[in-house]
Amino acid sequence: MTQPVTNLTSPIDSPPDSPPSPAEKFLNAFLQEKNIRWLLIVGAAIVFGSSLMLVTNAWPNWPPSLKYLTILAYTAATFGVAEFCRLRLALQTTYRVLYSLTLLLMPVCFLALQWLSSEASGQQVLQIAETLGLLIPAAAFLVPVSARITDHFLRGRQATFLNCYRLLCLFGALPVMSGSGAAFGFLVVCWIVFTAGVVKVNRHTFYLAETHSLPRVFGFLPILILGMQFTVLAATKAISATATHWLGLVCVLIAGTVLQTTRSVADVFRRRTGNLVRPLPWTVVVPLMSGLLLTALGLALSFSGFSYVGPTTFAVIPTAAAAAVVLLLTAQDSRQSAFVYAGLACITLAYQCLPTLFSDVVTALKAEAETALREPRLPFAFYGLTYLPLIVVMTAMARRREGVSRDLFAIPLKRFVTAISLLLFVASATHVKALFLVSLVNIALFMGLAIVFRDRRYAAVSVVAVVAAALAWIPAVDGLGWVR
Repeated sequence: MTQPVTNLTSPIDSPPDSPPSPAEKFLNAFLQEKNIRWLLIVGAAIVFGSSLMLVTNAWPNWPPSLKYLTILAYTAATFGVAEFCRLRLALQTTYRVLYSLTLLLMPVCFLALQWLSSEASGQQVLQIAETLGLLIPAAAFLVPVSARITDHFLRGRQATFLNCYRLLCLFGALPVMSGSGAAFGFLVVCWIVFTAGVVKVNRHTFYLAETHSLPRVFGFLPILILGMQFTVLAATKAISATATHWLGLVCVLIAGTVLQTTRSVADVFRRRTGNLVRPLPWTVVVPLMSGLLLTALGLALSFSGFSYVGPTTFAVIPTAAAAAVVLLLTAQDSRQSAFVYAGLACITLAYQCLPTLFSDVVTALKAEAETALREPRLPFAFYGLTYLPLIVVMTAMARRREGVSRDLFAIPLKRFVTAISLLLFVASATHVKALFLVSLVNIALFMGLAIVFRDRRYAAVSVVAVVAAALAWIPAVDGLGWVR
């Protein structure tokens, strides 16, 4: 048999590929799907921001009706392009971003009607009829388009969320609130609508997660849209007529709504992972950070105009109390003790500011104390005695929580009571009369803590209080005039 002739000549090696140029690298990176997605998001943000600026800063020469129709027209065009990208081109990322942009632009369309409603208020019936007539095409566009987009994103009809979204859109057509009472009432109504929509869509989102049928969009987006609607309505309709310190309370209420969206997420996360997997998912981190920032902002705003002497504002008290409730509920849901300490700090802040509600009574009691202590002005070292009711209440709460298995609050409460008591004890050392009186109280206080918490270290502090009272006894009694 004849053997096949083998070609012994090796083929000529092809030259190695030359490295891509910087321009080619940039183009390849530009066309990657993840980068295209971010570019689409940035572009959508620019369009939304520009539209909002067009509404809040009126064009000088155009009539209001033409401005409104222009915004409505390119909102409809955005939805049309999104439909074309979805049904014809199958561009998944593009149509989702454009759908989201449409949901953001529809409230802007109704917000543009404030040009007409502000002009129509107090004028002829013809202008009012024109405003209502222009409201019809916006409403006719809103109802089917919002239903189509949200049904697609959330894989089914969510009537509560959808109606809350539509209602907040319609609120944009109202004129600016003039009175402080009307403005605050408007904010409360908007917050109720916002909260109802957020709670419902949050439950549905994590029902989808449990059934392994995730929404077709980032799960926090519906909540973010409602939050942006509420924020824009507050800023454009009521903020000018609402006092700054009460806006702080509104911010904390919003934070409470946002932070409660972590409840379902944290519960699902704990059940799936045993609370052992880190880091936390973005569906927990994003609403958590947003709520904490809003809480801090609300507390800062509530201090506007606050003063312990003279005319003052009182919003800091309910704001701090609401922030404490929000943070403690968040601690219970997230199982993070840091939120417990933050909540206790807010309770202390509300307690510290509470006397401003009874300024006349506090002033009279302060004058009586200054007379009894023979002091021209009550020293700061004596103020530790005013915290005794708060310490007693927190001690009782800590003792009650100690019996609960794996309780999150018992140890922070115990540490907080200990820190406050020791800090006020140390502060009393700056004045001899205060050291004597506070030491007498601390003898009983720390012995009580030793019994309640079953910890002998508190008894040692009580012994220190006995020594301090003995050392300050003679000069304090002499200064108080108890011995003649």
